Amino acid sequence: MAGFASRGGEFLSAITEVLSFQAFPQSEWLTRKGTIGREMFFILKGQVDIIVNEQLMFVMKTLSVGDFVGEGALFQKQGKTNASVLARESCDTMVLTKDGFSQVLARYPDIADSIAQIGNERRRDTQAAIKALDRRLSTADLFGRPSNCDRSKSTIADVANAALMRRPSVDASRLARKPS
Repeated sequence: MAGFASRGGEFLSAITEVLSFQAFPQSEWLTRKGTIGREMFFILKGQVDIIVNEQLMFVMKTLSVGDFVGEGALFQKQGKTNASVLARESCDTMVLTKDGFSQVLARYPDIADSIAQIGNERRRDTQAAIKALDRRLSTADLFGRPSNCDRSKSTIADVANAALMRRPSVDASRLARKPS
């Protein structure tokens, strides 16, 4: 909620009236990719991982105290989430539901632009990460497939399954490098 601190006491009072506390133990999901989002979370304590591929446990970004996640849920009527969010460690959050957000927007309509801008940037970053991951998995030999393997018959799911057998997680920095 650090970004909202500059809004003043009246705004902070209005938003705290509609927030509720929710704790998440380590390794618990806050949201899952593809589910309908209904709330956003302000992180008070702990860290969460933004995961774009659960099979590979591909962590796109880690968020911590002062960050928020799930803002897209507040703008879409029944929008599906683009990524999963997993508690990296025990987390305390404040939850803002769609109804609570509507109440705040009635008094402070300009706040929607600030949150929407951040949400749009994150959505672009998420889509770019998913495309890069898909491209890397379909063209690179990360998982020990023979070079003469018929890649046209290998799907991303096949590669992901092979990865699960060999590696517990994929580091985003490895995907940024071009295949050799």
